[in-house]
Amino acid sequence: MSKNIENIIFNKYSLSGKTVLITGASRGIEKATAILLASLGANIVINGRNHELLLKTAKEIEETDQECLILEGNISSSVNLPGEMVNEAIKRFGKIDILINNAGTAMHTSFLEMKLTDWNHVINVNLTAAMIFCQAVIPHMKKKDMEKLLT
Repeated sequence: MSKNIENIIFNKYSLSGKTVLITGASRGIEKATAILLASLGANIVINGRNHELLLKTAKEIEETDQECLILEGNISSSVNLPGEMVNEAIKRFGKIDILINNAGTAMHTSFLEMKLTDWNHVINVNLTAAMIFCQAVIPHMKKKDMEKLLT
């Protein structure tokens, strides 16, 4: 891509000065999203369970000259954890402009063989944790007149 086109894209879609919190950002599309948004100027807060993958993701984000905060943890393990993570992000960057609830899980078994504990785990990660993150972030977004929430 030519430098001129890169400048046009960056200027049109600049996220300079914005802070993005992305759950499940240690690999896959979530990791690619974090790196892309950092390349557009955003400071990135990443969450995931795998420490080594989070470190690799953070290194790639920091290669874009943006800051990255790692908030390692299983977001479904405690109803308090999302709020604690949001507070850490606010402490570091002063705000959260964009929340991307990307953490997710699935059970690779037939529906008829799925145990209730497996079902509850999927619901807790895919739905409940996303709801709790939204509840933790939205009051801060309202204070700052922010509007970006992706679930």
